[in-house]
Amino acid sequence: MADPMFLVTSRPRLERPSSVEKAVGLLGDLGDEGEALAGATWIMRAPNRGEPMRSTYVSLSRIEQLRRV
Repeated sequence: MADPMFLVTSRPRLERPSSVEKAVGLLGDLGDEGEALAGATWIMRAPNRGEPMRSTYVSLSRIEQLRRV
């Protein structure tokens, strides 16, 4: 039988805020159920590292302030 940690029972929700302030607000509201997303490969491989998937991911891709170093 498969380990329950590795079973995906529902599709995670993806939020795509347009500012750092909105992203921080969303992550604060979500608590442990949310996680920032800046690269899907890390998230996709979470079960391989023994980490549970979150119910919601907050994409940072639309935040212009984060596009420059």
